[in-house]
Amino acid sequence: MNHTTYKTMPETIKKTLRQSQIVFIITFLVGIVLFVGTTFLRLREILHGNSPHLLMERYGILLTLIGIPVSFKIYQYFISKIVSQPENSKLDFYIRIYFLRLTILGLVLVFDAVGLYITGSRNFFYMVFITLVTFLFCLPNKSEILTLCERKSDIPS
Repeated sequence: MNHTTYKTMPETIKKTLRQSQIVFIITFLVGIVLFVGTTFLRLREILHGNSPHLLMERYGILLTLIGIPVSFKIYQYFISKIVSQPENSKLDFYIRIYFLRLTILGLVLVFDAVGLYITGSRNFFYMVFITLVTFLFCLPNKSEILTLCERKSDIPS
């Protein structure tokens, strides 16, 4: 595999990488603002640790434990299908599945942040933190995009 620098990449790949990085940074910063904001608003309840909203905590934990692996599994499933896409639509397909993964994680993050705001539960505090750390595994990668665009179909023509 040849090593391509950023300067020699085709313009469409540069644009795709830049778009995905901008969306990632905005999503991650919004998540941090939600986390810090709700933590400061509910700091007293978080420190005392008594939460009467057990049903919401259970659904929050369930949603987080299911949402994070599902977002990665769906992404991996669609990445394996990218080789069957025509050459000119691989980047568009990649952007759509990348945004889908960020959307699923974003929904989990919003639910957990709302749960933290409503209940002030320490469990929601941890779930928001875990989801934010999970976002770091979604950072767009130049080599991944190049590899996906160069990958040829395994099906003989």
